[in-house]
Amino acid sequence: MIIHFRPKDGQVVVLFGDLNGNNIDLIDHTYEPEVLDGFVRKQTTFFINVMQRLKMPQAQFFFAIDESNQPVLVDIQVATDKLVGPGMIKDLFGQTYPTQQVLKIEMLDDRAIECISNGTGSYSGDLIIKPSKFRLYHDPAKNTYQPMYFEITR
Repeated sequence: MIIHFRPKDGQVVVLFGDLNGNNIDLIDHTYEPEVLDGFVRKQTTFFINVMQRLKMPQAQFFFAIDESNQPVLVDIQVATDKLVGPGMIKDLFGQTYPTQQVLKIEMLDDRAIECISNGTGSYSGDLIIKPSKFRLYHDPAKNTYQPMYFEITR
């Protein structure tokens, strides 16, 4: 979801899309209606109000869907090459909105890569690994771009 304020027009623009950059059409229902309809009706105003209080003119919010089919806030992009850190997401939204559980924040050195490969310690189970600096992954075959995340499913 992208929220952009247009103060000169007195408007707020909200766009929805998937991780591949495809627009989600709210009228033609090219999405999971039970998830997005409830989100649009109940949650969009919440995020607009938070952005107004923080004086953020634009932000892109990334969500995942949990086991109970509810959205979970996982990332916020505030500039072309800048994501908000996981601590700030937890501080701003942790008490009022479901956020992704962060297992660990650290540099990926040889020891960490070995633990990830072996699935040991805090790196056991399914993982999503995100770089600290915003980067895009380009799929040359499809000519698509999306935020770079690494998913490890065991």
